[in-house]
Amino acid sequence: MKKSTQKGGRRATLGKQPPPAGHKQITAGSQPNQVQELQKLGKQSSTGERQRKEQPQELVENALLFRVMLEGVGAAARSLGTKFTGKILRSVLVPTLERLGDPCELVQAAAYAALASICSNCGYGSLDHLVA
Repeated sequence: MKKSTQKGGRRATLGKQPPPAGHKQITAGSQPNQVQELQKLGKQSSTGERQRKEQPQELVENALLFRVMLEGVGAAARSLGTKFTGKILRSVLVPTLERLGDPCELVQAAAYAALASICSNCGYGSLDHLVA
């Protein structure tokens, strides 16, 4: 069921909509290599833990969500510069470092880019200086 709202003199429809012009809709079928990689990950279980099997679509959505969040961390570091320290840095540093070990290469690359952005925009010479 779609809901309609009045916004800025235009009627906006909430629900499933096609992507805006110039934007590509991301679906599991549009990225077959990533889906296959993520399907393999869904079949693996972590040692000693009971893990529910995730569907390939869930894995893709989770990977994309992590990627967007990490890109947001990098953008915040670029925007805030040297103000991106203290409590803000402490709250994002460990989760971002953890994503470097993510099995999905897209998430790893986003984590590396976020850490590189933090280092270059916040006055750290390298990742070693940031972590130390």
